[in-house]
Amino acid sequence: MKKLVAGVVGFAVTLLLLAAGREIFFAFMASSAQDVFASIFVWLGRFRWLHDFQTLIAAMVALLGAWWAASAVHSQIRHADMAELARRMDKAAAGRAVLPLALSEISDYAEACTRQLRSLIEQTTNEVLPATVEVGQAPDLPVGAIQSFLNLIEVIEGKNRQALSTLMGTIQIQRSRLRSIRDRERGDGHIILRLNLERYVVDAAEIYAQAAALYDFGRKTDSASVRPVKHSDIAAALHNMRIFDDLYDTLVERYGLASPEVWIPPFAERAD
Repeated sequence: MKKLVAGVVGFAVTLLLLAAGREIFFAFMASSAQDVFASIFVWLGRFRWLHDFQTLIAAMVALLGAWWAASAVHSQIRHADMAELARRMDKAAAGRAVLPLALSEISDYAEACTRQLRSLIEQTTNEVLPATVEVGQAPDLPVGAIQSFLNLIEVIEGKNRQALSTLMGTIQIQRSRLRSIRDRERGDGHIILRLNLERYVVDAAEIYAQAAALYDFGRKTDSASVRPVKHSDIAAALHNMRIFDDLYDTLVERYGLASPEVWIPPFAERAD
């Protein structure tokens, strides 16, 4: 904008000088130097130049006014953008500061889900959960932690936002699967296989591993992004949730949890 206004003003001044130079040249050709200088002083003294070039002067004034107004608007927009950026940075810093506490709640939730599922697995008969086994309510969701995630998702971008969104999606999928256990109480013919319960344990371990991958992002200010979750991280999460027996060996073998490859979330599998 500044370059445009400067260019237009420069062009107008050039035209003004050319017009004045042309008139002076013809004046010297038609009259003596004394008469020409006398006419110039009269022209300047009576402000005839204002009348002769009023349109050009008005245009220049209008351009200067437009430039000043545009500069003021641009300055306001820039100030608002900087204020919004500062607000987002402050909110992101605050969100990262409380993130470890929220992640700890998520880890506790995953462990509580695992304990409930482990109890149900131990009550299966012939690979099926008997209909007489009472299935209690799933552990309560850590609402405060989830709200912290939502607040942080609003002000961060890139892989970090994706990691938090992935964790939220994993919790939603796991929650839906846990509800399916209680759905069998709503009608006849709905059975729960041991295989399903074991898969739900892997879901809880996935939540635990995804939360663990986010700890450095919350604790270390120099941590730019969240590391990806690998199959082996799910296996480590099973250990951290105190699963060491044959169930651990079964899940590691069935789901390839000894692999160093990146783990694909369940909702990503379904999208494929």
